[in-house]
Amino acid sequence: MRDSTRRPKSAGRCVAIVSRSHPAHGASGVLLNDGWILSHGSLLAPYLRAREARRDKDVDDKLGDFFDNEVAADGSIARLPDHLQDYLRFAVHVRSSEGDVREDEASCKLESAWRCPLLRESFGGDLLFSWNFAKSSSGSGSIRSMLSLFLLLRMDSDEQRDSVVGSDAALSRFYWENFEPGVPALPCRGDPLEIESTPFGNPTFLGSVSRGILSNAVGECDCLLVTDAMAVPGSEGAPVYALQSKKKRRLCGMVIAPLSWCRGEWVDFTFAANLRACLAVHASVELGASSSSSLLLARENKWASSSALLPEMLDRSLVVVKCGPNWGTGVVLDVPSGTIITCSHVVREASGGRVKIARVGETEDSDDTSWSIDGDGGGGLTAKVIYRTRDGQPYDLAVLKLEPAQLDLKALRMARGLPKKGASVLAAGYPFFGSELSASCSLGTVSRSEPAILQTTCCVQSGSSGGPVLACGGGSLVPPEIVGIVVSNAVTASGDPSARRLYPRFNMAVPVEAFREPLRRYIETEDVRHLEELSTNDPGAKETWSLYLTPRSKI
Repeated sequence: MRDSTRRPKSAGRCVAIVSRSHPAHGASGVLLNDGWILSHGSLLAPYLRAREARRDKDVDDKLGDFFDNEVAADGSIARLPDHLQDYLRFAVHVRSSEGDVREDEASCKLESAWRCPLLRESFGGDLLFSWNFAKSSSGSGSIRSMLSLFLLLRMDSDEQRDSVVGSDAALSRFYWENFEPGVPALPCRGDPLEIESTPFGNPTFLGSVSRGILSNAVGECDCLLVTDAMAVPGSEGAPVYALQSKKKRRLCGMVIAPLSWCRGEWVDFTFAANLRACLAVHASVELGASSSSSLLLARENKWASSSALLPEMLDRSLVVVKCGPNWGTGVVLDVPSGTIITCSHVVREASGGRVKIARVGETEDSDDTSWSIDGDGGGGLTAKVIYRTRDGQPYDLAVLKLEPAQLDLKALRMARGLPKKGASVLAAGYPFFGSELSASCSLGTVSRSEPAILQTTCCVQSGSSGGPVLACGGGSLVPPEIVGIVVSNAVTASGDPSARRLYPRFNMAVPVEAFREPLRRYIETEDVRHLEELSTNDPGAKETWSLYLTPRSKI
């Protein structure tokens, strides 16, 4: 390894940052210009733990006072006092070019910090109230407080500059080089993303890549990106790129939470900061209320992918099915008749054979931007449960009739045939957020494809039941087709509830072959008797869906 203080010309690339005083702890960062490095507040986790343990009262108190009192909530940059800069020293590892196996190592120190007001509002509001970003409740408050914290480090140099002015200039320059006017703030939902990180903060793994798609964007100005690309501890601070082609990528985010839990359920999605939204204040840029929602902008953008119309399709074809305190996802199969398919277990508690329906997102034909499903008054739609299979009986399906029909919805087409094993598929639905957000999506492959069951590696969570599994290999001119309906994922069997583990990327769906013809005949005739074919007494299907000793986790 080369020990050097020269500044690599690889702005936007990932670096590994290792604490000098806590060498077992490290994180990732984004290389800016002129020796500046942008990272995330999680880099300070061992220092905050030391503060709680009162290992060095004087330094710990000063460190706590600075981040509690000096780092303002308005996004202004605060420079660390010299004695804290000397205390917070790190080694930074960086590769000067892609494919270079050699690393440059340099010393750096933490010079400045600030809190992003957009992230602070998002993590402190109702939207993420039921979320945890630590496995145990102890220390979860300090971890949540760090989620909106950005850090600026600087490689050691003989140059003497005013750090605040230098950091502002570096951020502004970095912003305009990566987020120039006319380029959308985000890729579209469903577009491919790439994370380049340092897993576990270990320089051995510097430059590790994982890929997924943009599953959703949440918070004010879409300041939080949700992706199914895998990340692990130590990836905090890593750059997230939108993939434009095999050789081109565009920086769009930074990992801030690789692990999370919602209502006690482990979430296999990664949270990242939308850097354009979070850095705009330092470039004197005003953002609109939703910086990524302009479909027109996505169409005109030269980088726009073939999936630019996917968000519109999802928001017009999927609905939230609300039944008691729980919800699932429904898929529109026919607009004039108001036919929706979902899972039987989603509507098990339907009162009077009716359920509440909601959909989120503005459509071209409606002025409504949100149809509330909470409460009894105003804005809600209802659907009649036309048919549902009995509990424990294959297939776990239900058919709803929306009353009245909503003509601005869009039906999804059912595929003619099963997908091949190994084919790429997309699962979509309303996990976690219910009707508060647009539908989320996850990319995966078909692990098993049989007439009785479809198994995929898409990341599906609570609320996804009844959502579609879509074939997505037909190109930009072929709309996605339904190849299955998500039913469940798996949990390990254990007598101890605390030892049970859920596997979001091991999930089962009802294949389209099991419901296409009964639904087609029902839509044509409105004869409910055709729907009896959705239930089967076939021994093979029953054996398949019993899953032997592996319990299903209804979602």
